[in-house]
Amino acid sequence: MLINNATITPIGPVHQVGSKAWDRSYAVNIRGPVLLIEQLLPGMLKRKKGVIVFLPSSGAAPYMGAYEIFKTAQVELSNTLVAELESTGVITYSVGPGIVKTETAQKAIEVLAPLYGKSTSEFYLMNENYLLSSEEAGAGIAASVALANIYNGQEIGSIQALSDAGININNHNEIRVVFNENQKVKMLSLLEEIVKTFTEQADGWSSRIVFERQWLLRDFKKCTGLTPTELREELLALVKTTKDNYVKEESWENTPVAKLVGYYKRQLKLLEGYEKDPSKLKLHKEIINQWLDTIIMYKELYDQVGLNINGIRNRGDRDR
Repeated sequence: MLINNATITPIGPVHQVGSKAWDRSYAVNIRGPVLLIEQLLPGMLKRKKGVIVFLPSSGAAPYMGAYEIFKTAQVELSNTLVAELESTGVITYSVGPGIVKTETAQKAIEVLAPLYGKSTSEFYLMNENYLLSSEEAGAGIAASVALANIYNGQEIGSIQALSDAGININNHNEIRVVFNENQKVKMLSLLEEIVKTFTEQADGWSSRIVFERQWLLRDFKKCTGLTPTELREELLALVKTTKDNYVKEESWENTPVAKLVGYYKRQLKLLEGYEKDPSKLKLHKEIINQWLDTIIMYKELYDQVGLNINGIRNRGDRDR
């Protein structure tokens, strides 16, 4: 197996970080994996067995261009290899470890946080949902290798791999609540409908031609900040916590359901430009608006639970 874990994280505005930092980031974050693949892939092909893992950080983030651009390129390198290595026995995929308090990451965040107008502690608090210990992140990568057959061609997260391996991380920002039973049944019914709709849509992308599929996946991640697999896992986790009478202490905007709202609204705008047949345009808009209506009904119930949570928090009773 080849795990492309080495990285450096130059931080700063694009025009100020310096060409030397750009060159070094390119050398470590994308040229390094290419050189390792050149050396190790022939042996894997000969044995008809092997696993190539990338640890990307996909997305455009201010002051992180010299890092993110080359880490994002790892996802495209993985996607290219998936197509080239089909039926060879060699598996390749990407696993995002989350924000891990390594020495490299902490030094980078000390520089990055002030650029965002935050203290280091505020930055970590802002990203607490994605924060993992080194042990948790490492275990997630190891679990992903053990389960590599199910991840070929995907972009996943360490938490998903841990969950698939039956390893649960205690989530300290959850509150136990006593749902009104009718309310809980309605919330679960709507959530399951949302998951079913999104799963059918995401599964449909896999049947598209490769270039169209890649465009759809890039557009989805740009809009939601997650891969389809990651969003589905967050939705399923939301179903589970609701069944177990737990809810996260987070704003509506940070929920996976809210992220779908933005994506579906974007699809409505894209339809206006791409669909020229008035009858098809009307039909497709009605379908997407039905998806949004389901989410609106869920949000109404979510807001009611949020009011209950505030009452629990104010009383200091975190186990109600």
